[in-house]
Amino acid sequence: MPTQSQKNGEAIIRIEGNLELLKQDIQHIRGNHIAHLEMRISRMEKVMWTICLIATTHLLFTVLH
Repeated sequence: MPTQSQKNGEAIIRIEGNLELLKQDIQHIRGNHIAHLEMRISRMEKVMWTICLIATTHLLFTVLH
């Protein structure tokens, strides 16, 4: 029958393993997902600026004619 210190040691090893998995997940999110989100946001900003430019041009064209 394992002693309390052996049980604690096994629990610590499990916790350390879980922490390593969490570190890997965080690195994966930082390296991959954030970069893709940044690219999508950049693309959306370009589309929004284009739409604003078109709308402003149409407004000026309407006002001047």
